[in-house]
Amino acid sequence: MSVASAEDAELPPVSRRSGGGERAEVRSTSSPGASEVVTVRMHRDGIAALTEVQRLLGGSRSDGVRQAVQIVAEALSDASSINAAQKSLTQRLAARRPVVVKADESVLTDVRDMFREVAERYSRQALLFQKIGNNWNQIVKVANSGGLVDADALRGVERALDRIALVMERDAKRDETVVTKLREVF
Repeated sequence: MSVASAEDAELPPVSRRSGGGERAEVRSTSSPGASEVVTVRMHRDGIAALTEVQRLLGGSRSDGVRQAVQIVAEALSDASSINAAQKSLTQRLAARRPVVVKADESVLTDVRDMFREVAERYSRQALLFQKIGNNWNQIVKVANSGGLVDADALRGVERALDRIALVMERDAKRDETVVTKLREVF
């Protein structure tokens, strides 16, 4: 393994041999601010293990190496013994593994579409609250300046809030179907 400072302008970039034997210059840009480049030679079994780490943790091979080193370093620094380190390492790896859900594609599509509808409804409700807030601020401004507040304006705000309350109750009942679909999936 060799370690070279990336800040040293004299050192060449990380390179790989291309198919014809000539060197193809390739520099990793996946981690801005990296201060060192580490080159490692591996046998086939090591490459297979690295590919498995990459598959389990996600990202590129370089990301897999960085994550694996970080996980092992954290596990070793927190542990008082090798057994404790192994247990900690097992827990840390399990926490980082992506969760794969096996479900009927049509159910997942339905759930995704329902979430989009829910998000759109909540966005519309947020906009209505903003408009009501603007109206309320205008009413308060008139009242604070000593002016007379129109009773119809107050009733208008009250009616708008009542309508939003009804819509929110209706949407809450409708959103129960999303929860039901999620229970089917999980």
